[in-house]
Formats: sequence, C-alpha cells, structure tokens
Amino acid sequence: MNDTLATAAEYLRLAIETDTLPASFVRQWADAIIAADPQPTGDIVEVSWSRDTRDIIAALNGVEGDRDFELAERWFCRTLHSQLRAGREPSDVIRAARHALFNNDLALESYYAAGTLEDDLQLADMGVHGSPPEVKERIAKFLDGNAAESIPPTLKKRSVGRCTSQGVEHRGGESLTQRLR
Repeated sequence: MNDTLATAAEYLRLAIETDTLPASFVRQWADAIIAADPQPTGDIVEVSWSRDTRDIIAALNGVEGDRDFELAERWFCRTLHSQLRAGREPSDVIRAARHALFNNDLALESYYAAGTLEDDLQLADMGVHGSPPEVKERIAKFLDGNAAESIPPTLKKRSVGRCTSQGVEHRGGESLTQRLR
C-alpha cells in the first residue's frame, strides 16, 4: 500500500505545484487515509497537518514507498484533460502539463510536443496562425494520449466526511484531530 500512497503523493504534488487541485483536497485525501487506517503512518499525518503549500509539498515528498512517476503523470494528464473540458484555460493546462513532463522525466518527446502546443496556442491567441478552439482540441488529444484510463477513486475530487469545528469527522463520530490525540 505504501507504493500506491507514494504514487498518489507524487500525483498530488504535481497538482499542488500547478494549482490543479487546492491544498484542501490534499488534506482531505490524507484525512480519508487516516480515517480508514487504525494506525496511520506519520508521513500521511504530516500531509494532513500541513498548513501551507510549501509544507504540503514537503510532506508529500516525504510519503514513503516506491513512486511510479509515469503512472502519477498519466493520472495528472487525465485530471488536466477533464479540467480542460470543464473550462480551465488551455494556457494554464498546457503549462501544467509541461511542468509535469519536464520535472518527472516522462518521454522527452512528450515534453517537446507540449511546448509546441503552448507555442501554437500563443500564435493562435495573437491571430497569427490557427484558432484557439482548434489548438484547444489538439491539447485535449495530446492529454488524452498521455493520460491513464482513469484515476483511482481516492484521488477524485469529492467531499470526505463531514467538516466540524474539531476537524473532519470520520466513522464513529470522532474527528481525526480527536482520534490522533
């Protein structure tokens, strides 16, 4: 399970670094892991207790296990594809994809292809060559071609438990903060 958590942590790190998912989502993910495990590991607790982006990234980097960088990138591309289809700005999406591809050594060819798409989008936005909707479709095809079929349910954006003034309430009614004291 640590390898799966480490891969999920890598995916979430990419998402936080590129403003693809909010920090609150990462904390909810960690809280759900803690709620499901009678003896959660300290590295996941650190993620849950992180207060700012820098701390969250450091805590995600500290999650133990072997990371499957390629799988994390493919999950990330699936999320970006969904966000592009939901209306996220294509320039933000392709910039996030390039960040993931550059920082994690996915095929260099894909990194350069993303760079070309970013250039094409700039040219289309300036009215020099092509149209923004056409380039957006090419970005969607690129992301779909680099994406996993789906991402694990634990990484899909959803609500986790019920928020209370004492933290996120999990099964049994006690909050995670109360449970870990």
